[in-house]
Amino acid sequence: MKKREGFTLVELLIVMAVIAALMATLTPIAVNAVKQAKATQVVSNLRSLAAAAQQYIYTEHASPSSINDLVNNGYIDRNPGSDYTLTITENSGVYSIKVQYTGGDVTLDRAQKVDSTVSQEGGNLTYTATAVKYW
Repeated sequence: MKKREGFTLVELLIVMAVIAALMATLTPIAVNAVKQAKATQVVSNLRSLAAAAQQYIYTEHASPSSINDLVNNGYIDRNPGSDYTLTITENSGVYSIKVQYTGGDVTLDRAQKVDSTVSQEGGNLTYTATAVKYW
């Protein structure tokens, strides 16, 4: 009797079914990991911008007018992008710092898994901080 070489159609279908099952279970896990990593990056940028604004206020005795002021004066290395806005208001010696992410690709629940103080305002993720005038 002559021995055949190669795989049968049934063997190939079984291998393809196993690969499809593995892909079906691993793809959602990978997608969720990417989304959570993006949320972590966004929250990290929000906190860094707020901390840099606080340092600017305490050092310069004035508030920065934009994120570019923080970059130009060496408080952060680079602007994290056009999806971030910085708003500072002063009332009786208390500076209210509001940093917002306007990208829209990170949900509030994912951001709050990283930092529970992140809120949502007008569809934008918002991180707030304060600085008190002591001079």
